[in-house]
Amino acid sequence: SIAYYETGKYDEGLTNMNIFFEKNKTEKFIAKDYEYLGRLQLKKENLTEAQKNIDQAVALDSTSAIAYDDLAKYYFSKDQYE
Repeated sequence: SIAYYETGKYDEGLTNMNIFFEKNKTEKFIAKDYEYLGRLQLKKENLTEAQKNIDQAVALDSTSAIAYDDLAKYYFSKDQYE
């Protein structure tokens, strides 16, 4: 799904990530899994789900600058940047 995100194929990436999340156990997911799902959701303007998944990515890896950048994009899109 990283490749789908990087090449702008957001619909295909979301489809694959959704299948991945449905077929695997939650305890096996890593921060990057949630991060890329959230990033794809941001691109498709599914903001509520994007925030939930990016928050989970940060919870799993609080050192991820990309996840914090994605959260900033989410809050900016909601005009919540004060």
